[in-house]
Amino acid sequence: MNLRFLLAEVGTGLRRTFTLTLAIIVTSTIALTMLALSLMVRSQVEITEQTLYERVEITVFLCGDISPLSLCPGGRISDAEQNLIEQRLNTLKPLVTEVRFEDQAAAYTRFLEQFAGSAVAAEATLDQMPESFRVSMSDPEQYQSVVAKIENLPGVEYVQDQQAVLDSLFVSLGYLQIGAVAIAVLMLLVVMVLTINTMRIAAFSRREEIGIMRLVGASKSAIRLPFVMEAVIAAGVGALFALGLIAAAQYWVIEGLLVATIEFLDFVTWQETLISMGISAAIGLILTILVATVSIRRYLKV
Repeated sequence: MNLRFLLAEVGTGLRRTFTLTLAIIVTSTIALTMLALSLMVRSQVEITEQTLYERVEITVFLCGDISPLSLCPGGRISDAEQNLIEQRLNTLKPLVTEVRFEDQAAAYTRFLEQFAGSAVAAEATLDQMPESFRVSMSDPEQYQSVVAKIENLPGVEYVQDQQAVLDSLFVSLGYLQIGAVAIAVLMLLVVMVLTINTMRIAAFSRREEIGIMRLVGASKSAIRLPFVMEAVIAAGVGALFALGLIAAAQYWVIEGLLVATIEFLDFVTWQETLISMGISAAIGLILTILVATVSIRRYLKV
């Protein structure tokens, strides 16, 4: 097929279905942006999980003077009980990689650092701080086995495992990812419907031209190709807008804001972002080509 003729046909089709073409561009932008974001969220969950799980600790709080009797019926922990707890923790190596004792003074200093400037920090006193053992593990996912062997020992008020908090965080992030995927799927369905309607209207508005092309012996692919190209161009423009939005989010939001303000976490890099962008754009374009090809065959009967 003559390239100039093909481009002329595509241009004519885009002008005749301008409103629907614009709708495809907008919905494609939203759908592919959400799809790329969902892939980035998945990558971020994996990065965050690895980063935080490497730092997760179990904190064994010891009975003190103000501990409730329901948890510490024997009152303040004795030296013998404290030594027994430390020995039990050391027997759990190599799962337990480090055991650090934190006295009241160290706990009070850390508390003031964490809540600096707040009313809670102003009212806190040294005697309110519990002593504790901070336990690091080689495999944080096995925290329950450590907790089970420690929590019922005499002198233990309670055991706090950060893993439980992290599990709740990752569940929330998982729901966020599912929500982004759901929106992306919904928008892709809208794109499919708009593409089908665009093909139907384009075929109807150019039925005389199609009839002439049939009379002069044009091949089926030559008749269909301009229509498919129109849909691909519309989806391609939407993909470009989506890529621009994702790139802007990576540059200004992730690298410009989050990396600078949340230093204890690692975030998705350009590598993960580019992969997400590529997958999103590929899915959008392939889906558009398939839908446009099938629908135009139906409406043209060629």
